[in-house]
Amino acid sequence: MNQPAHTSESPPVPASINLGHRAAFFGVRVYAFAAAVFLAALLFEAIVSGRMPLRTNGLHAVAVTTGNLGIQAAAESLDWRGAAMLLIGTALGGLGVAAYTLRLAWREERRACRVLLGVGLVVAALVFLIQMLGPTSYLVELVRHIDAQRQDSAAIAPLLLVPKRFGEVIAGVVGIAMAATLLLPGTLDSDGLAERVRRLRLVLYVSAAMLTVGVLVAQTSYAWAASMCVEPEALKPIVEGGTRLAAAFYTLVLAAGYVPAAIVMNRLGARLAEVAVSRGEAESAEAWMTTSGLHNSPQAQILRLLTVVAPALSAAVPQFAQFIGGG
Repeated sequence: MNQPAHTSESPPVPASINLGHRAAFFGVRVYAFAAAVFLAALLFEAIVSGRMPLRTNGLHAVAVTTGNLGIQAAAESLDWRGAAMLLIGTALGGLGVAAYTLRLAWREERRACRVLLGVGLVVAALVFLIQMLGPTSYLVELVRHIDAQRQDSAAIAPLLLVPKRFGEVIAGVVGIAMAATLLLPGTLDSDGLAERVRRLRLVLYVSAAMLTVGVLVAQTSYAWAASMCVEPEALKPIVEGGTRLAAAFYTLVLAAGYVPAAIVMNRLGARLAEVAVSRGEAESAEAWMTTSGLHNSPQAQILRLLTVVAPALSAAVPQFAQFIGGG
């Protein structure tokens, strides 16, 4: 049976490149790298916290209040509640984006998606083991000490720590979704790459929003815990240091997940551009990438760089505002 001939009115076939069957596991490798960075940072924090614990016996001089919250503690609790609400909202949004991205990846590369989810479960188990080694932040130690001194009142640990853990779990799921954008087919065309670039950027923006709010939750959690002491100013260095540590940690994790994925996609775009130019579809690679939605303008690169470092910038805003106000 004769095949119908292509006419001049037929839609052009998009430029494509052959990646081979291993391309489906690019995302697994990127996720393994990001997970290794995350686990190394978490283990480092657990070891340092174990070697240099918060000396709670020194906090006895900063007598912990008992009974109902004072005015300052109640005010700090309002800030924490607002931050927790923002975290819940951004986390649910992130969960929706992750579910959408993983559903598409499951349809396209089911076998590689299974492997990626399996690696994610292994990482979750390792996180649990590391946290069993001891507190991974001074906030945990401070909250435990306050609960020990407030024996006549309800424990605050569930209130202060559960939202933070909830956000981190959702962030882990979103991290898997970010890697899922790189579960590539054996043959990749420009339309397929452009779609994956859009997914990656969507996950990036959602992740940055979640982790930036996570820094705010860390700051308000430390501040609320400190306000339950008679002399909260004595714990101000712990509040500021804990906030900066959370900002650095979240920024590192976000960069470890996004930057390798972006580099891979940029290289794939360059390869596709070479194919398109060789076929005479465009005069230059830059022109083709612009029309295909794959071009990275300097303004767009700066925007995404600021997005990646948004958690760190959020921790610097209060100090900057204080500096301006003091000047």
